[in-house]
Amino acid sequence: MAKEEPVFLNVEKLNVPTSNEGHIVTVFDATTGTQVRAPYEGFLSDATYQQRGADLVLSDADGTQLIVKNYFDVILKPDLISPDGRQAVGAELVKSFILPTPATQYAQIGNAVPASSAEPIGVVAELKGRVFAVRTDGTRVELKKGDNVFQGDVIETEKESAANMLLADKTTFAIGDEARLALDEMVYNPATKEGQSQFSILKGVFVFASGEIAKTDNSKMIVTTPVATIGIRGTEVSGDISDEGAQITVLDGTVTVSTNAGTATLGSQGETTSISDINSAPSETFTLNAAQLQKAYGSVASVSSGTKLGTSVNKTNEGADGEGSSSGSSDSSDNEGSEGSSEGSEGSQQEGEGTDEGQGGEDQEAEAEAEAEAEAEAEQPGKEGPEGNTNPTQPPPSNRTQGELGNISSEPRGGNATAAPPPPPEPPPQPPASSLPESSPPPPNPPKSTTPPDEGDNGDSDSDRLTVTPTGGGTYDYSTNSTGVDFTPSDNENYTVDTGSGQDVITTGSGSDAVEGGSGNDTITTGDGNDTINGGDGVDKIDAGGGDDIVEYSAGDSSAGNTVDGGAGTDTLVIDGNINAVDLGEETFASVFKDFEWVELEGSNQTLTVDAADVTGSVIGGSVLTVDATNRKTSGLAIASGDSWISTGTASGFETLTSNSATLVVDTAINIDDIKTTQYSFDGGGTDASWFTAANWDNNVAPETSGSTIDIPNIASTTNVLFNGGAGSNSNSVTVSAISGSEGLSLTGGQLLVDSNSTLSGTISINGGQLGPNSGDTLTLTGPVTLTQGTLGHQGTVTLSNTLSLNANADATIVGAEFNSSGPISLVNSATLDIQSDTFTNTGTLDITGSTLTINDSAGTLTNNTTINFNSDNDDSSVFNGALVNSASETITVSDDTTFNLHGADNANNGTMIFNTNDSTIELNGGEFTNNGSIEINEVTVMVQSDTAGATFTNSSGQTISGTGTLNTTDTDVTLENNGVISAGQSPGILTFAGNFTNGESAISDIEIGGTEPGSEHDKVVVNGDLHLDGTLQVLEYGGFKVGVGDSFNIFEADNISGGFRKVLGFNLSDDVILDMDQSDNSVLLRGKAVTLHGTSGNDNLIGSENEDVVKGGGGPDTIISNGGRDVMFGEAGDDTFELQDLGFARIDGGTGTDTLYFTGEAEAFNLTNLRSDQIQDIEHIDLSALNSATLTLGDDNLNGFFGGINDLTGKENSLVISGQKGHHVDIAGDWSNTGTTSINGNSYSIYQKDTGVEVAIAQDISFA
Repeated sequence: MAKEEPVFLNVEKLNVPTSNEGHIVTVFDATTGTQVRAPYEGFLSDATYQQRGADLVLSDADGTQLIVKNYFDVILKPDLISPDGRQAVGAELVKSFILPTPATQYAQIGNAVPASSAEPIGVVAELKGRVFAVRTDGTRVELKKGDNVFQGDVIETEKESAANMLLADKTTFAIGDEARLALDEMVYNPATKEGQSQFSILKGVFVFASGEIAKTDNSKMIVTTPVATIGIRGTEVSGDISDEGAQITVLDGTVTVSTNAGTATLGSQGETTSISDINSAPSETFTLNAAQLQKAYGSVASVSSGTKLGTSVNKTNEGADGEGSSSGSSDSSDNEGSEGSSEGSEGSQQEGEGTDEGQGGEDQEAEAEAEAEAEAEAEQPGKEGPEGNTNPTQPPPSNRTQGELGNISSEPRGGNATAAPPPPPEPPPQPPASSLPESSPPPPNPPKSTTPPDEGDNGDSDSDRLTVTPTGGGTYDYSTNSTGVDFTPSDNENYTVDTGSGQDVITTGSGSDAVEGGSGNDTITTGDGNDTINGGDGVDKIDAGGGDDIVEYSAGDSSAGNTVDGGAGTDTLVIDGNINAVDLGEETFASVFKDFEWVELEGSNQTLTVDAADVTGSVIGGSVLTVDATNRKTSGLAIASGDSWISTGTASGFETLTSNSATLVVDTAINIDDIKTTQYSFDGGGTDASWFTAANWDNNVAPETSGSTIDIPNIASTTNVLFNGGAGSNSNSVTVSAISGSEGLSLTGGQLLVDSNSTLSGTISINGGQLGPNSGDTLTLTGPVTLTQGTLGHQGTVTLSNTLSLNANADATIVGAEFNSSGPISLVNSATLDIQSDTFTNTGTLDITGSTLTINDSAGTLTNNTTINFNSDNDDSSVFNGALVNSASETITVSDDTTFNLHGADNANNGTMIFNTNDSTIELNGGEFTNNGSIEINEVTVMVQSDTAGATFTNSSGQTISGTGTLNTTDTDVTLENNGVISAGQSPGILTFAGNFTNGESAISDIEIGGTEPGSEHDKVVVNGDLHLDGTLQVLEYGGFKVGVGDSFNIFEADNISGGFRKVLGFNLSDDVILDMDQSDNSVLLRGKAVTLHGTSGNDNLIGSENEDVVKGGGGPDTIISNGGRDVMFGEAGDDTFELQDLGFARIDGGTGTDTLYFTGEAEAFNLTNLRSDQIQDIEHIDLSALNSATLTLGDDNLNGFFGGINDLTGKENSLVISGQKGHHVDIAGDWSNTGTTSINGNSYSIYQKDTGVEVAIAQDISFA
């Protein structure tokens, strides 16, 4: 079979006759492609959708069916597409319109509740003509005004009919005639007015007005169609979905229209886009006026009261003669050719002929003229006139906007009060053959002939394709046909079929058939008979079905795309004699063939390669394979395998071989010398437990050569099997294919290697020698392992799930690609373990007591996913060499004198590290240690040092270093950076940092105050080096203690202090007492101060004295005036103003509200960079307008202190407003960009921004630099 990529999903495409001649049944298989093509245009919008088992079945009114096999079994479901590929019905649309089996039933009462007894989601608010709801249980109900509708209902309208549904959230959805709408989902909470809704529409005109859901979240409303997805983001949208595509118009609000190729957004009234193809972008938008809206969507306007469409159409109807109504004429004559819609007569540019709501009589003369014109046009079959599109630059509207010639009922449509069920829908019109694409013509009716085409049928076009439905059995030879044969017998007789080079579809029944597929890409499906099949060349799909079948395998049959399934029964794969070698496990072979029990070799000097895994794989339908040479041409056939097989007997000319998982039955005429029979089982029959004693094995041969499969079962008389390197030697190496068993294994020398994935569940003891897997293999040890001397591992992966113990003075090594341990690892009393594996992952407990653990010669990484304990027994010291990553939520506890030699570049604590009892050392060796979790230092010293420059110890943002011990970084090569939380003590305590200590802008210093004594009653941080302050200081009273006037607290000490806090929190303690802060070169001191002035809940003017005042505003917009002195001022709630003559104050905290610094007096320069950043905070506005001339200087630190949330003047965070006039100047450090202007309280301001997101609005008359 030649390799050929299929251009389209067409696995099974069968023409099956039914009781009515000419009906077409097209069958596809969903497992082999991504698209299924419909039989004709309009089929997808008119067909019923049903599930039958795993299959999807689409049927139209005249019996044409489309069957998609296995549709509901596949994860990636194929799209159903129209013949021209412009429309696609995906899995979600199928789900919306699927009906249960059995088929639809009819019910008389419109309010019949679905079988699920679900709550209704809406009612029918307006209705015209005949409208039906198909419930989720398949019941078809005719609706009337006031009837309930339910989630999952499919609403269908007949000709000249329309309906409007009012849904639970006040959404309305109206559809015109011959429409199909699915109410997929309506979830609505009336209390919160939140929810979501989704609808699907296959065809028809609609108008949609969104309700309460869109007001809270306009992303929760979606309408799905075969050509586009509509996102409702506004109030009203109308549309027309037809076989030619779709047209969507927004009436109010905003809507997005998306295809596979792009999205259009419609946002102005009447703005419209058209979609011709799901794989093409929506057209450029254009606008419809009222008359054009009437023409496009008039058929639904009569049931769309309250929408802009209904209003627009009604105005159009009132002001224009000859315009049609939205309901149609109710003319009672027998004239044909007119349709009472807004669409006009086909073949002319006249629009409409009726009046609103079908009221005849007033314009009967106009109607008669229009009908006469239409009748004249109707006498010219197939001829259509122009649509009357008034704007040639716009895309043409769909044919739903044209009038239609044909039958129009003379009886008015209304509610159905009769007892009889409504008639089934009319069959959809079959499009002319010329309108279908040449690549997919409609299949012809099956001929009742069993002979090949005559000589005149040369197969030059698709019209020469044969459809054959024979009866009675016989031989059918189509070997000269090149265009394809659809061969489907209607009985279960025996058939012989031979086809040519076309793409053939052959399906037979339960007879014993012989099928020869020819050189095309064929689909062959046989029934339960004993069939013989040869797919020939090409890319074939063969399903042999039940029975004992024979499938012939030739050279091209394993090419990509072929599939051959032997099915049920005992099936034989016959390998053509021209093929010299076949490997059943080879990937391309195994991907093509499955479910065969026999293989027959026919050639000369053929070799069949088969392993036990092949026998139990997909190619073989069971665990036994029989290889037959009955029809061989010559001797010399052979079987090759790398497996271990044991001969278990012969019978009837066949020899039986077995392995652990499979049985191979081989014709004795086939050479099987290449099969290895090297399986060994330890039975302990010797006088000792040695591996190398022959009597200890079931075949009395010790496995000392490579390629053996070893089983060591649990034997009561043996404690451990001893592998000692061989008699008189300590260097014997044995490589086994696989090893398994529950008996213990002891190594004292030699090398025992494993060449495949293996598991040992017994006790493993290594006191010399080596046990491990080769490259690419895994040795899993589920029993306890003890290492004293020697090596565990080789080139592959070692996985431990039980205890690994290294006892006193043990010295062992673990090597290989990976070492994974999920059990406890214990190193005690000077044990040494060198893990040289490329990666080491610990998910069990790791206990190191006075021992040394080295990872990959100190350069590897230990990833801890559970718990590591460095224990304190006997006051021994422990050493860890390598990189360390402690995973989140995991803990490392250090309780002895431990040295961490961290040789990796990136070491991290993502969980918890606890240092207890004895001092420890972290040697960074030039790398980095990052704390992304928490570190507790409890009354011990943790020394952080490095032999090389560039080492950093970083506490990340939001993370914590706490305790009462010392973190010593005096080593000049280590930099300590804190971007997280420093929390001294364990409520309370003193935390010491030996070395330079730098706080970042996100740093937080937590200080708890429970008394005046540092360490025992309040927290303190001591830095034996330089301390740089930044970030936030948080102060908390705890334990019932209340700060009194005059209390002082020394919270920071350092050799030298620079910088300052950006924010201070917790200073505003009570109505009577506040905290103030003094920062010197080597300390930070807090003091309790009494409040001297306190505002009320009203608008207060609080005027300080010339002394040091503590002023607190009340709940209103207060004015606080400083008259000199180191005043402390808190604004509290309200929009407060702080009136200042100089910068001699101690602290200003604006509190909540919009707070202003108002500068007065004689000073002309105010340099705020001379203040600490924490001295002014929570200020939104600076006002210089009281000064004749002034210069204001600010720095980054000042600005960061000001900001306290949203600035109500600008509506933005990190924003400051500066007011003033000509003669004023503002100087702010840094690079600023002028991004425009804004108006605040009627005045113009220039906006300046930095790349950090900070914004300053400065009055336009002020100069800025």
